[in-house]
Amino acid sequence: MKIFISYRRSDSKAIARLISEELRDRYGADTVFLDVSEIEPGAEFPETIRHALAKSDVFLALIGPDWVRKGAFGETDYVRLEVEAAFAHQLEVLPLLVEGGEMPSQNVLPESMQLISLINAIPVDTGGDFQSHMQRLYDALENGEKTRDRLNVQHRLVLDARRAAHALDREGWQFSADVAGDQYVFLLTLK
Repeated sequence: MKIFISYRRSDSKAIARLISEELRDRYGADTVFLDVSEIEPGAEFPETIRHALAKSDVFLALIGPDWVRKGAFGETDYVRLEVEAAFAHQLEVLPLLVEGGEMPSQNVLPESMQLISLINAIPVDTGGDFQSHMQRLYDALENGEKTRDRLNVQHRLVLDARRAAHALDREGWQFSADVAGDQYVFLLTLK
């Protein structure tokens, strides 16, 4: 599992680092991307971000009290670009309401980001409840990983069936395969 952490430095820099450290302790150092610790000096920032997003499975959007602010979400806003890329790459998106942040309403977000306001968020605040909040995040990540693993198995089976279909086609057979829910449907007919 590869986790990308998106945040605004103006309102959630400290908790982003804390969450990153907790996730690294639990899942390993190479599982988490946090820009300040993962981007080498002199590296091209936008390209590094795009590359990290393309390799990620989960996108954590840390929404703090200043996440929606005047001038936010312009065409060059990194938070906007990261959220849009997460949706484009079909990553699992988990909003985290940090340090008193609140889920924004759809009408304050660009159309390309409005889906995030419909996703159930997890509160994660420092203080006495931090570990219980992190446990809820761990549970969500681990349940999501099981779902991703199950979908990967289905995807591999369908790809194997397609390869078999091409081989059978060369021999004069027509083969089709599909996934319907949790069932696999195969049809073989002579041409």
